[in-house]
Amino acid sequence: MDQKRIMIVEDEGVTAIGIRANIHDMGYAVTSIEVAGENAVRKAAEDMPDLVLMDIALAGEMDGIEAGDIIQKTLHIPVIYLTAYSDRQILERIKSTRPFGYIIKPFNEYELRMAIDIALYKDKMEQQLKQQNDLLINIIDSLTHPFYVINVNDYTIMFANTAARLYGVSEAATCYAFTHKRNSPCTDSEHPCIIAKILETRESVVLEHIHYDRSGNAIFVEVHGYPIFDDKGNITRVIEYNIDVTERKKMEKKLADAAITDELTGLFNRRGFFTLGEQQCRLADRQGKKMSLLYIDLDGFKNINDELGHNTGDEALIDTADILRKTFRKSDIIARIGGDEFAVLLTEPAETPAERVVIAHVMEKFSLHNKQAGRKYELLISIGAAHYDPEHPCSIDHLLNKADALMYDDKRRHKLEERVKPVLNKTGTDRRIYKRFRTGDNCWAELDISGKVKILDISIGGALVNSSQPLGADIIYKIKMSSADGEEISLTGILAWGSHRGPVPEEEGTFPYSGGLKFIELNDSQKISLDKFTRSFNTLL
Repeated sequence: MDQKRIMIVEDEGVTAIGIRANIHDMGYAVTSIEVAGENAVRKAAEDMPDLVLMDIALAGEMDGIEAGDIIQKTLHIPVIYLTAYSDRQILERIKSTRPFGYIIKPFNEYELRMAIDIALYKDKMEQQLKQQNDLLINIIDSLTHPFYVINVNDYTIMFANTAARLYGVSEAATCYAFTHKRNSPCTDSEHPCIIAKILETRESVVLEHIHYDRSGNAIFVEVHGYPIFDDKGNITRVIEYNIDVTERKKMEKKLADAAITDELTGLFNRRGFFTLGEQQCRLADRQGKKMSLLYIDLDGFKNINDELGHNTGDEALIDTADILRKTFRKSDIIARIGGDEFAVLLTEPAETPAERVVIAHVMEKFSLHNKQAGRKYELLISIGAAHYDPEHPCSIDHLLNKADALMYDDKRRHKLEERVKPVLNKTGTDRRIYKRFRTGDNCWAELDISGKVKILDISIGGALVNSSQPLGADIIYKIKMSSADGEEISLTGILAWGSHRGPVPEEEGTFPYSGGLKFIELNDSQKISLDKFTRSFNTLL
């Protein structure tokens, strides 16, 4: 064990020699004996003793109390005062320097030993406490998250680590001024005050807040708060540290958006439409607000996919989404709810006449796109509109089904010959999506309901026929044809358009009705059979 070293500051020589003898008897060493305050401060800095015995009354301008105060504050060496004075003023000065002890002269060796042993033990404990405190501060300071201690009475920050200071924290500033750039504590339910929560629950609390960095940028943080109790059980301080979760929140938003967003078009998907639509229905019920829902189907999409490829099909869907996005307001909910089906919920009040205006506006936008886009196809749509009345509330699913049925009514009213127009190829020559073939004079098909019809031209998409009786628009026909080599072809089709030809030449027989049959649900085998069937015919230019 190292021998403790003590410096004596005493201007009475006999007293100083007696004290030195007592110290040696105790087993301690004496570094020096000083008689003036100035010399004591200088010598203490040179020798760095473990303890200073300081007489108050010294020779020179600096008395013992002033010298002892300097030594303790600058060199952190414990001081015991030796004094023959015991008046109140002297004692108050001694107390103000926070000494490790003082002895009233005259004293004996036992009293001196007790004072020295207590002072050295107290210094040892304080050194250990300081080391522990320094270690704790170093640990807290090394944290990458802002860490600070707050006075619960006035919200002032009493301690802040380096990370907090980098964020702009200054001690004595209020926590709400630092974190929220506010002039008062948080009170809103979205960002409740964590100190108020801790005082209410008397437990640790974890909350998510939006804070602001020193540049004023909003960041998402996870705030951890812990109470500090005094010896009476009162919460006097709160420890807080913040974890920046901005990137996590961004990722959570991306995942949430992905769950309700159509990846191809960037519109809401079916789940997103139903989620937001139901919210709007509840809001409309509370506010007595009317809404409209448009159900939009992209006509001929399967033909585009089959004839021009899936990349072109994707292009058509993206174009449709862009048109809808530019046509409607940001407050409206636009979604792709199926392969070629879209829905728009108009969230502002709309009466039925206004719906007709909206539909006409949408059709105009698509017509303009077809003229300007320069695609190898035209975007053709059918629309159904359903009205939401808060006096007769319904689910978004019911409203969608109603608009869907009205959309199919619209689709049946369209005539393919009026809507499908030729498009230009790269040479500027008119062409249709499907290559059509002129049949011979003796090309016939059998319809399960209407009987025998004459085929005038045919493609993989459908056929132009003459019939002896009107063809029905709401009938799905089963069609049978025979190829040149005798192979029978069975197809399914619907009437795209039909008309009465008027009086017909006698040589054409009794077939006064004309119509366009559209083949539906063709499989690969049927397509191959149709290809063989048309090989002997001439291509229509």
